[in-house]
Amino acid sequence: MPMKAATMNLSPGRAVRRSSSERGYDATWQRFRRWYAAGHPAVCVRCNLAGPSRTMALDHIKPLAAGGERLAEGNVQWLCRGCHAVKTRADKGASHAKSLQNRTQ
Repeated sequence: MPMKAATMNLSPGRAVRRSSSERGYDATWQRFRRWYAAGHPAVCVRCNLAGPSRTMALDHIKPLAAGGERLAEGNVQWLCRGCHAVKTRADKGASHAKSLQNRTQ
């Protein structure tokens, strides 16, 4: 039976997103996240929204792509989904600008 296009994620110009475990969010990360949640209240550091940790993003302050430590208590923070989306866009924009700058040097 043929797959539907939406299932295959064949949108023009969009890369297929790797699985969470392929992006580094494996069992080790899940253990770290549970450990962090046990000792740090799930409150967004930007807007102060509080909620259950399962509804919050545990964000890397310094992105992994920029050399941030993956499992370091000092490199993670709770963000609500909205604030995380804003920060992620900003991080990706900064990363893109830096790569363009490096190409021109």
